[in-house]
Amino acid sequence: MTHEEIYRKAIKELFQKTYCKFEHDEDVAIELFDKLLDRGITSHCDTVKELCMEAGYDKYESKNIGKIYDVISLYKLYQKSSMVHWDIDELLTN
Repeated sequence: MTHEEIYRKAIKELFQKTYCKFEHDEDVAIELFDKLLDRGITSHCDTVKELCMEAGYDKYESKNIGKIYDVISLYKLYQKSSMVHWDIDELLTN
C-alpha cells in the first residue's frame, strides 16, 4: 500500500471519527498524523488537503487539516534535526 493510499484510508476514517465535520477535533487529527509520521508514512500538506476534500470535508476544513499536518510534520523534522541556530544561554547572559 502506498503512502497516499494509507493517507486516503486514514482521512476517510478521520472523517467518520469527526462525524463528517471538523470542529474542535484538532487532537484527533494531531494524533493520527503523529502516529503515521512516527512510522515514516509521509505525505505533502497539499495532498492531505486534497484527500480531505475527497473524503467529504469542505475547502476550509481541508485547508485547516492540511495546516495541522504541515505543523506536525515540520515539528517531527525539527525534533530529528541536529542543527542549532540559537544559543539561548548567550542571549540570556548578554
